Amino acid sequence: MSVTDLCHAFGISRPTAYRWINRYKEVGPEGLLDLSRRPHSCSHATADAVVNAIVSLLAKHPSWGTKAQSSNRGDRTGH
Repeated sequence: MSVTDLCHAFGISRPTAYRWINRYKEVGPEGLLDLSRRPHSCSHATADAVVNAIVSLLAKHPSWGTKAQSSNRGDRTGH
C-alpha cells in the first residue's frame, strides 16, 4: 500500500503521514502518540517576581478585593 493510499484511508495529508513515518523511525511506536500542542513558553507571561510580589501582598491583605488591589498598583479606575 502506498503512502497516498494510507493518507486516503486515514483521512490525513501526505505531509502529516511523512511526519508520522519519520517520528516512528526516530522514536518507535511512542512517536505515533499525540504530542502536546502547548507552547514551550509565553513571551507575554507575567514575570515570576511580579507574580510572587502579588501573591505575598494578597496574603498580607486577604480582605482586599479587586478594587483595593487595583488602587494599590496605581490603576485609579478600579477595574
